[in-house]
Amino acid sequence: MSKVRSSLRRPFDLPSRYRWLTLVGVVLGLFISMEWQAPVAKAPVTSDYPRELGRETIQRLESEQKELKQLIAERRSRLASMQKDAASRKSALAGLNTELESQRVLAGMVPLTGPGVQVILDDSNVKTIPQGEDPAHYIIHDYDLRDVVSLLWQSGAEAIAIGDERVVASTSIYCVGSTILVNDTRTSPPYKIVAIGPPSMEEVLNSPSRLQKLKMSARQYGIQLKVSQLKDAQVPAFSGRFSSRFLQPGGGS
Repeated sequence: MSKVRSSLRRPFDLPSRYRWLTLVGVVLGLFISMEWQAPVAKAPVTSDYPRELGRETIQRLESEQKELKQLIAERRSRLASMQKDAASRKSALAGLNTELESQRVLAGMVPLTGPGVQVILDDSNVKTIPQGEDPAHYIIHDYDLRDVVSLLWQSGAEAIAIGDERVVASTSIYCVGSTILVNDTRTSPPYKIVAIGPPSMEEVLNSPSRLQKLKMSARQYGIQLKVSQLKDAQVPAFSGRFSSRFLQPGGGS
């Protein structure tokens, strides 16, 4: 009976060495399983390369920004200087234009209007010249026009015209036969002289002590002399040319 029992051993009834191997295998399996399931620790970042790269980029952008600001400041300074120079030139040009316009007015190159007087000179209205009288006493002469113009200048006239001819510094008034030329332009009676200036011109022209010869001819020979005040006298621009014999362009300094 005992032999039978010894021959019928249980499957788990192994030798001791096998039991040890089995135990070691189980323990090793548990250890491997635990290691597999444990979270893997990440290695700490020890490199400063990304941080250094960001710092270099920031420094480069800041340097570029500084250069751009300096360039903008230089451009603004240059623009301000150019604007100042342009304003100075514009001011100088405006002054030159004002002076040029003033000189054009003084030279008689622009038409003018203003208060003034009108003087009408005409030949005698006598129909028949008495026998023995000089016919020259009954007509207006060039010196009569010159006397009136000179008196008007003395009385403060700023602009004078005889008919359509502006009287300027170079104006000539002279006779060719029985014709009076003003600025080398033929004129004929009645002669209308218009002057822009103060109201006192009328008083001066009518003064008995002025233009005595002309006024005597008016009384004795019927020469016509009429003076009237104008609220809006009109004087045309000088249409002739200015002659020169000694002028020449000056060299730049």
